[in-house]
Amino acid sequence: MPEIAQADWNSGLLTQYNDREIGYDLPCLLSADRPTRGRIMLCAQDPLRKGTSPSLTVGTFFGIDNPRYRHRRNHHGAVWNLIRTCVHAGFDVWVTDALKIFVGKDQLWKNPELFKLCFEILRDEIEAFSPNKILTLGRTAGNALSYVRLEDTFLRAPHPAARGKWYLEGSADPEEGLLKGLEHYYCRVLFGADAPEDVVGARD
Repeated sequence: MPEIAQADWNSGLLTQYNDREIGYDLPCLLSADRPTRGRIMLCAQDPLRKGTSPSLTVGTFFGIDNPRYRHRRNHHGAVWNLIRTCVHAGFDVWVTDALKIFVGKDQLWKNPELFKLCFEILRDEIEAFSPNKILTLGRTAGNALSYVRLEDTFLRAPHPAARGKWYLEGSADPEEGLLKGLEHYYCRVLFGADAPEDVVGARD
């Protein structure tokens, strides 16, 4: 994962976190060269990091820039498949995190200045992209977005790494596996069916 040298990012807002790994995930727009049927925003919780060495690492939403993550048969692969399904069906997809910086578990909520900055950025993203639908992945993402949008203007769903087989709710196949189960569950939340209409194209 790329790192940014401290001399290039040193900021008063981050000084107190210089002793740990700080995480940032780049927001990404995924689309195809065709007229769009609409715009979908997927909003995750935060750019989680588990390292201990002082650094600022830059990644992407569920590691979608990395083939190893995209093709894993777990929640990373399921999120990538969901994105591809939406794009193939004619939608532009914007992926982002509600909390823009990870400085340790539950630490950002204790920093009002960083907390406010995250929501200002999130509000600007929504205004610029103007999504038809917003889906939050996880309680933290949903709660964060509720500071920016009215509750009835976005859709909530569990985080894909949440425990249990909650993704089978509404499924026609009680034996459906994790990879397909997650993708289909999120499609049911977004579209009311296991897949949007007229999906075209094959996966890599």
